[in-house]
Formats: sequence, C-alpha cells, structure tokens
Amino acid sequence: MNHAEALAAYIRLHTEFVLVASMEGSYGHMGATLTDAVLQAGVNYETVVRPRVERVLGTYPDATTTSSFARLIRQLGADQVLSWQGNRKLRTLQELISVLLQNGVETEDQLRIWLEKPANLERIRQIKGIKDKTAHYLQILVGAQGVAIDRHLFRFLEEAGTPTNSYDEAHKLICDAATLLGVDWSVLDYSIWRYMSQRASGVSTKHCGGQGSPPNG
Repeated sequence: MNHAEALAAYIRLHTEFVLVASMEGSYGHMGATLTDAVLQAGVNYETVVRPRVERVLGTYPDATTTSSFARLIRQLGADQVLSWQGNRKLRTLQELISVLLQNGVETEDQLRIWLEKPANLERIRQIKGIKDKTAHYLQILVGAQGVAIDRHLFRFLEEAGTPTNSYDEAHKLICDAATLLGVDWSVLDYSIWRYMSQRASGVSTKHCGGQGSPPNG
C-alpha cells in the first residue's frame, strides 16, 4: 500500500471525518477574490480575513472586475479599501492586480482559465508574498480544482501516518488520495481543513455542513 492508498484508507475508516464541499461558490467579485487570496496567509481566517472580504463585497459592490477594483484602490488607497494596516500584503495585492491587468484578466472566469496554464501560475508565484499555497488557493477561489497545503493539512497527514514536510509531496498525496476516493481535489482539501480547524477550535465536526470557502490560512 502506497501513501496515497494509506491516506484514502485512513479517511474511509475515520468515523468523525466527513467529506463535504464548500456551500459557497466563487464570489463573482474580483475585489473580494483578490482580497481573500492576498490576506489569508498566516492569519486567522474567520476573525481577520472573512470580515474584510464581506466588507469589500458590501461596501464596494461594483468592484467586480480587476479594472474596477484597481480604480477603487487608486481612489481610496488599498489600506482603506481593505481596512488593513501594514504594507507587505498591500504591495502584494497591487502587484497581483498589475500582473492581471497586463494579461487582460478581468473576471473570475478569465482568471480560472488563465491559471490553468502552468506558466501563468508560475508568474504569480514570482510576486513577493505569493507562494505555492496562495497560488493554489487562488485557483480554488475561482472554481478550479486545487489543493492549498497549510498547517492543518500537514497535521492531518501526520495523524494519518503519512507525514511529510514537503509542500509538493503533500500536494500530490492529497490529490492522489482524492482521486482514489472519487472526489474532487478541492473537496478533500476543504474537508480536511474544515475537520482540523473545527477540532482545534473545539467545534464538533459531526453533522456540520460546509461553512464557506476553505481559508487555508
């Protein structure tokens, strides 16, 4: 039995683990999508990222394209639009917007198609502040099948008896296990994140529905 088979077997036998897809689709709003992707790394998603994404959606409903979001940021400043202190993530956001505009990427559908090309995925990984996890998470946000490895997924692999410290190995392992289980990659990604994060917060994972997009923060 290889590691992917062992992981799939562990999931099948795990009495509390539930395979569940996110109840939410894409935002249909590039401002919200880019805000979510850029802010999520290294912070608490529910208390830090989600409120800001909801603020962008509610306060700036017309920022649905990359161009309209870029205009909004020029007019008001990224710090005000995102209600964010600190320059590092704001610089990452502005560079990401610039790359997308240069490539004519205006909508989530266009972004999903654009990111299907490995060279484009590599291009956004060249932006300071965007590594493999954020690039893959951005794919998930726009409806592509993907796996964004974070601390929750690494810990789950360790508990399953298939530990690794390699992002690439963990990514392939979860993708292969999802295939063996007959589910989309993003479903297994979200299900693991949901199970581990809810367990860490003391929330029961039994009989719970999907609760939004997978933060992978």
